[in-house]
Amino acid sequence: MSISKVAKAAANAAYAPYSGRKEACVIEYISGGKPELCVGVTLENCAYPNSVSAVHSAIVDLRTRHHYTKAVQVRSVHFYSVKGGIPSPRDLGLLAEFQSENFNEVEVVDGKTISLDAYKRPHNPLPLCNSFKYPEGKIPEDYADMVYAGKESFDDNEKALLKECLLGMQKAWPQHSAFCVGAAFQVELEDGSIKTFHGGNVELFDLVDGLCAERTTLCRVANTFSSSMYEGPKPKRVIRGACALFADSLASPCGGCRQNLAEWGAFPMYLLQCDPKKKTYIVEKRDTTSRPDTLKTLLPMAFTPADLGTTASPIAK
Repeated sequence: MSISKVAKAAANAAYAPYSGRKEACVIEYISGGKPELCVGVTLENCAYPNSVSAVHSAIVDLRTRHHYTKAVQVRSVHFYSVKGGIPSPRDLGLLAEFQSENFNEVEVVDGKTISLDAYKRPHNPLPLCNSFKYPEGKIPEDYADMVYAGKESFDDNEKALLKECLLGMQKAWPQHSAFCVGAAFQVELEDGSIKTFHGGNVELFDLVDGLCAERTTLCRVANTFSSSMYEGPKPKRVIRGACALFADSLASPCGGCRQNLAEWGAFPMYLLQCDPKKKTYIVEKRDTTSRPDTLKTLLPMAFTPADLGTTASPIAK
């Protein structure tokens, strides 16, 4: 299937129930000498400012797919909008961060080619290179082999979720703060199986353009099931999530992440509290939104799609 067809198929499956602006961005890149595609789609939120554009989603998905020491090289970017639009100036500015001698323009499917020269930032941090380094003595790998030290027992799926959450820290790209966050989500599929996704926080040239680990990982979920390259069973719902911090305090999603989590429904979040010295962690659970059977919630009095009179869900295709 051509890249143009991949972009069109993804755009038509994008989650844009509020604006109707279904869009997709396909980044063609090289990793380990092998060409690959990363598909990003619109991911709207009922609290509109919390929405993520297709370009933004593709960028953070690409960066958090790979270990922070691994370099990737962008070869081309293709954009498609069901309504015939083009990337916003902000999105073009984000793509300009990845300019190189091999990549300097965006191909708009069924449209024109847009040069990125006018959107180039004064400093190019090359967020897809392997030049970022954590402070000496504190790296994400230190968290990968941590042992659970709590009293509650977990089944195999829950154990897998926690392991993937800690692994997600190795996919973070906190080039400004060096503060690493990992997240993971499990999706129940129509055949009863479970698919797990992990990711880390991504910081770009401007701090406002970064995304937290929870939102980056949810972008990966939406991008995967919207892509025509995915051939597995259809998704039903997110059943649980987890997050962990580069600190010894209990992980706590920020307000923006809590609002984005609420868009995906009510499910438990496993919040990890890591002890780097003892190499152990404990877990505390909170639901994403209020439910009749619990008072422990991340977002009381949540604003959800139902408040806008819709039953839309990012996971229901």
